[in-house]
Amino acid sequence: MQHLHSLHTQQLHTKQTQQLHTRQTQQLHARQTTATRSTYTTATRQTYTTVKHPTYTNATH
Repeated sequence: MQHLHSLHTQQLHTKQTQQLHTRQTQQLHARQTTATRSTYTTATRQTYTTVKHPTYTNATH
């Protein structure tokens, strides 16, 4: 009975962890993609226009 019990708990544990893992990764992935899109469009444009231009002009002149 102990052997059967250990197998049963292992199966339950693996099923639960797989379900939890997939749910968490899907939610995290969806949040990351939406967040990175907004940060890419706003942050990179600002840094490109403000930071890189003065350094280029200073270096060339």
